[in-house]
Amino acid sequence: MAEWVDIWEGSDASKREIAKFEKRSRKLRPDSGEGPLGQPWPTSGTVEVSNQKRREQIKKARQRRARKYKDDQWDDDDHLLIGIRCTEAEDFLATCGWPTNYTRSDADVSRNGPLEVGKGKETGYDLAKYIKNFLRQQSLQQFAIAEVLCAAWNMGCRSYARIFLSHAQAEPWLVTLRLMRRISLLASIWVDYFCLRQCLSDFDPPKIRAAIGVFGDTRAGLSILPGKKIPEMLTRVWCGYEIYSSILQKAKVHCVASHHEVLWELRDDDFYFDLAKCEATNPADKEQLMEHLNELGGVDDVNRKLHYLLDHFAKKNIMGPKGVRAPAIGLACCYCLTLILFICSLTRGIWMLLLSYFQQLWKDVDSI
Repeated sequence: MAEWVDIWEGSDASKREIAKFEKRSRKLRPDSGEGPLGQPWPTSGTVEVSNQKRREQIKKARQRRARKYKDDQWDDDDHLLIGIRCTEAEDFLATCGWPTNYTRSDADVSRNGPLEVGKGKETGYDLAKYIKNFLRQQSLQQFAIAEVLCAAWNMGCRSYARIFLSHAQAEPWLVTLRLMRRISLLASIWVDYFCLRQCLSDFDPPKIRAAIGVFGDTRAGLSILPGKKIPEMLTRVWCGYEIYSSILQKAKVHCVASHHEVLWELRDDDFYFDLAKCEATNPADKEQLMEHLNELGGVDDVNRKLHYLLDHFAKKNIMGPKGVRAPAIGLACCYCLTLILFICSLTRGIWMLLLSYFQQLWKDVDSI
């Protein structure tokens, strides 16, 4: 747990992350003319043209009977399918002025406390608010960042996400990037900060569930905030809905932890996932989702399936009491030790044969 807390306390690891990000920011700063985005940012007209071209591609893909895009609901609006690579996210954040140009509002300070900019303590809520302000400043408030980047880089269908990341926005933004790196440096990932239209009410549960079915691969990002015992995403009703939707859509579901100690908490005998105790920033969202989940399978079914998933993940990566490493590592050590002992015993036998041979040879020579 120490390394995780260090991220919040400005440790050497956190300082190295910030230093690398600031170096990238200086290299890609908008006024330098360098970097993949450059200036100016795409206009709303450019983004709309890019969206139209991409939708034409998805129609052609559906006409070719592509399995993923067989549903025509994406013909008119496919923005929920667009993902972003880890390096693209880092390039965008370095170019748009984050986090040096961000300050918390008085309301946010009263709720979350003051913020020392540039120390890596900004949360996902801070990043989402900054993205909203950025889009408004660029007159792009009707789009998501992923759509803007797609227009800037002309990626077309190549921008569609392959992996859906479910995580908690209360975690630091650096932790989200760490989770993205652990998932893949090359694959396009669906991350809410960049893939939702932040200035609009864009999280439509049925559409999100359908998009998860298209991706077919969901990762649950597990990270523990200071002072808490369980991963933050397991206290958020939206995250519970996303994982349960993945199970219903028969998508592959894997867990990715920000740090190995996160797994120990999942093996705690007192831990049991309960969606009814989960929270949402807007209480009305929780009521809406609970009603929706009751129609799908019921809260008890959600709790049972998610608890089984998390317990299976923890058992797969840890065995025994806290502090005992993954069974795969222990098994590999046993194999290596057995191989070393076998080689040593075999080598000792060969040396004994050679020694007895030369002793006999020496006796024969001495007798002559």
